[in-house]
Parts: sequence; structure tokens; C-alpha cells
Amino acid sequence: MRPGRGSEPGAGWGITQALLGCGSVTAIVADEFMPSLRGWQADHPEVSLQVVGLPEGRVAARVGALHRIPRFLQYLLWLRKAGAVARRLHATRPFDVAVHASYGTYWLPTPAVDLGIPSVWGPVGGAVATPVRVWPSLGLVGALGELLDLVAVRSLAMLPSTRRTWRQATIPIVNNLETLMAPAPSGRPGSGSCSPAEPRSRHVRSDRPSTRSSCAGLVAHTHELG
Repeated sequence: MRPGRGSEPGAGWGITQALLGCGSVTAIVADEFMPSLRGWQADHPEVSLQVVGLPEGRVAARVGALHRIPRFLQYLLWLRKAGAVARRLHATRPFDVAVHASYGTYWLPTPAVDLGIPSVWGPVGGAVATPVRVWPSLGLVGALGELLDLVAVRSLAMLPSTRRTWRQATIPIVNNLETLMAPAPSGRPGSGSCSPAEPRSRHVRSDRPSTRSSCAGLVAHTHELG
């Protein structure tokens, strides 16, 4: 999450700015983004934004140049730390809603669903892939990379934490049709929370003003995984 950036850091920052329009926000981010966020806070002292930075592994980031799987595993470890921090913060100053803004993909979990409050998961993608019939044109290395991606995605989608995210996210937001139609690990479209076979229309509503100190807990991403 970084002001002035594009891709995942820019997307996370855009969602954060939108949330700031409805109240105070606590953002959990990778520590690499802290300098730019601290600079923005210094220029906007009137904005109620608390930023909590968590370190991420550097070895996986370097190995990630060979393939994305080490980064996925690193991100899972980071999410566990982020979830523990979010629970501690929520116990101290309860949030009204938890938002997982980025990195968002349907085959990875979010700790936002574990706080016992309404959660927003997304926008999530991750189902757009290279058609298998195109693999031969990628060469041996490219085809093996696509196969490794496929195995990784299917395996990560079967994690209990990922399946729990599908079941418990109050409002899942999907950013493309391919992800909306993505099959669950069982292979049956509709067994995940992002499929149209089991339509969901759950909304967060409150008939009284909130008395809590923050309107959102924002779980942001560690780095660009793509």
C-alpha cells in the first residue's frame, strides 16, 4: 500500500482513501511501505489513519524471481502475523468492519473473517490464466511454469483457511467474470463464496450510530506477487 503507486500498492491505497471517507482507519501493511505512509501522514495530520507495519521475509522475495510460489508462502506467513495483530488491536479498540483490500485472490485466505465482525473480502481475482492449448507456444520453461502455477493455485485453494474465507466473508467482491465462475477445490462450481450457483446478498446494516473509535480494520498486502 503506497500513495502514488499503481498495481497492488495503488489499489490498496485507493481503498484506504475510500474508507477514510467514513471514519478512522487502522491499516496493517508491510514495513516496506511505512516511509511513504509516514510521509503522507505528516502532510495530512488531520486524517485519522493509524498504520501498523509488519516485516516480511526478504529471502522469499529474492527467490521469487524464479517463481511466485515462495512469495505465496511468504504471504501466508505474513497473513498469520497480520491476523494476530488485528485480533490484538480489535480487543483493545474494537472495529466495526474488517476489510482485506490487497493482495486479493480467491485461492488465498484472509484473517479479516476471523475477527467476529462484518468483513469485506476484495476485490479478489486470480482465476485468469493462460489457456492450456496455448502452453506449447510458451516453450518448455514457460509450460512448466504454467503447470507449477496451476498446481500451486489448486493446492492453496484447498487450505482450510481459504475455504473458511469463502464461507465466512460477509461481502466478497469479485473483479472479473473468470473469478466469479472459478470452481472450488471440489471441482463443483458454486461451492465457493464467489460463484453464482449459490447467490449471496448479505449486507452490513446498522440502525444506530457507532460508538466505536474506528470504522474499519484494513488488512493490506505485503508486496506485489505477480
